[in-house]
Amino acid sequence: MSQMLYAVITGDIKNSTRLSSDELIRLPGVLKGIFSELNLFLEKKEQWLKYSIFRGDSFQLVTSPPVALEVVLFVRAGLRSAYPKAIAASVDCRLAIALGTVGHLSDNITESSGEAFNLSGLLLERMGKSVFMAAETQLPELNAELNTELALCNELVVRWTYSQATLIPKLLNAETQTVIAGEAGISQAAVAKKLQIMGWLAVEQLLLRYRILCNQNFPGL
Repeated sequence: MSQMLYAVITGDIKNSTRLSSDELIRLPGVLKGIFSELNLFLEKKEQWLKYSIFRGDSFQLVTSPPVALEVVLFVRAGLRSAYPKAIAASVDCRLAIALGTVGHLSDNITESSGEAFNLSGLLLERMGKSVFMAAETQLPELNAELNTELALCNELVVRWTYSQATLIPKLLNAETQTVIAGEAGISQAAVAKKLQIMGWLAVEQLLLRYRILCNQNFPGL
């Protein structure tokens, strides 16, 4: 495949040792379910996803750069809402986002190669256990802005409750508060309150800023 620009996201489950043996056994199936839902979500946007799960609690995703941040939020919310409320807050993942070229993209992602794969893998190794989201490109100024914004965004994401996390796919799909309220059997005012507590307006601003940065720094995507 030609040297096109891709987003490669390498992730691993944080605190997986806190899960029971049954929950660990269930984890790969949970991840596959999240990625299948994510694929359907991206198809509606005429986007795509490739993924691979390895070692049971690690994974790698490949997608188009403009939707990489949505992918990251979808995955973290999916994990938070896939487990019982009692342990949902403990189930999270570290995600290293790299935007770069890919020389070879195989159906089996583990057999793929290129700049973006190298950047993503190395970034996850040096992120440290306390960092949940980080980004890497060949543009230092862009990296500085993205990582500042991701650090701030993380302060909101880590506070999302089980019920708040279930709203993320709907919000990313631009469903209205009225529609969400009807599906959840609650009032529109209750949905508005949830979004305020979640800091969703700030997240929306970040998603918009991310798309602007992609357009400015990578014309033609």
